[in-house]
Amino acid sequence: MAIADLRGILHYVPQFRGRTFVVAVDGAVLASPQQAQLMVDLASLHNLDIRLVLVFGARRQIQEAAEKTSVTPSNLDGTGPTDEATLELCLSAISRLSGELMRGLTTVGLRTATPNAISAHPAGIVDAIDQLHTGRIEDVDSRGLRTILDDGMIPLVAPLTYDRSGQALRLNSDAVAVAIGREIGADKILFLSEEPCPRSLSPDGGGQIPSGNAISLAHRLEAKGDRPSLASKFRHASKACEGSVSRVHIIDGNDPESLLSELFSNEGVGLMVYADDYLLVRSAVEADIPEILTLIEGAIEEGEILHRSYDTILMSIADFSLLEVDGNPIGCVAVHQSEDFPETAELACLFVRQSHKGQGYGARLVAHAEQIAIERGAQQLVVLTTRAKGYFERVGNFSSADPSQLPAFRLSSYQSSGRGSIVLLKTLS
Repeated sequence: MAIADLRGILHYVPQFRGRTFVVAVDGAVLASPQQAQLMVDLASLHNLDIRLVLVFGARRQIQEAAEKTSVTPSNLDGTGPTDEATLELCLSAISRLSGELMRGLTTVGLRTATPNAISAHPAGIVDAIDQLHTGRIEDVDSRGLRTILDDGMIPLVAPLTYDRSGQALRLNSDAVAVAIGREIGADKILFLSEEPCPRSLSPDGGGQIPSGNAISLAHRLEAKGDRPSLASKFRHASKACEGSVSRVHIIDGNDPESLLSELFSNEGVGLMVYADDYLLVRSAVEADIPEILTLIEGAIEEGEILHRSYDTILMSIADFSLLEVDGNPIGCVAVHQSEDFPETAELACLFVRQSHKGQGYGARLVAHAEQIAIERGAQQLVVLTTRAKGYFERVGNFSSADPSQLPAFRLSSYQSSGRGSIVLLKTLS
């Protein structure tokens, strides 16, 4: 290895340390000799203090099981109807593959857990076709996944779950990876595809694709019908970037060097879908105050946000940030901190327009506020809320706290406000 190459690799190590990557691997890749090398590469990433979630597909394994039993599967990848016979194939193939992966991870010194992290319900009737035992994801146990990650383990997530009645539901692994990545705020999702990923698919041939282009590329591939796995990954990559994931890498899983080469080289070897430039979180300035007041006036009237005047915001304008889509402010957040109590910062005035809710923008603003607090040297981040306790616990991993834990100056204003807000606290690393 050339010294220049080594320097390039070392440049990325501190950037990735402590980050969370979701690695999603197609079943065909796991059925090949590349599985053993992948386990070694995952161990290398884990040893660099990169937090990993491993999601696996099982299309190839289900297909092989069907051929052995002479069963004609109704669907292989969890995107169409799953009948009883196919569900039995899925249960058997996925269970066996999960065991193989757990054994492979153990042999390279990694600890793993198989959480029931995905909540789903039957997909029902789509385009007049009953999807039977195919599921639609409705929630992700982000707290449970973070607990496993915090313990230094790798969550191993299958494309299968159970609904509240105990019925097994087949899921699409690409959809599972994106749902998890968005909910836990993953820094990257890496798809190891069974189909080659020609860099010529990107607009300039350089391997980088804006998320807005990814969905149109998915449509083109679907129309041709020759690369269904890639089409699925581009479609889901676009969804990931609409949420809290800024980078999605689609890599040729048939190349044993592709994973590390993609991560530790400037040019990469795969295709990277990135959040569009029109999505921006920036510091607010005085000229933004009228827009901030317009944004939050409804929430103030509903008692969700504390009343703020133009002058009040002006006095702390350096604390405010705006989230813009295509140049239009659609959300805001503030991080307040007292010079007398620098160890504690307060997340305040979090708001996203109703028309843009449910798309991960609130989570993006919470993560942005946390990063600001860390950069300012705060050791803990506090939030006071009357209605969003569950949201902050789920999205930001905040925990309930006693008002006495507030700094003295903030406790005084808390008591005098009479709002009865719930106090939530998060320790910053």
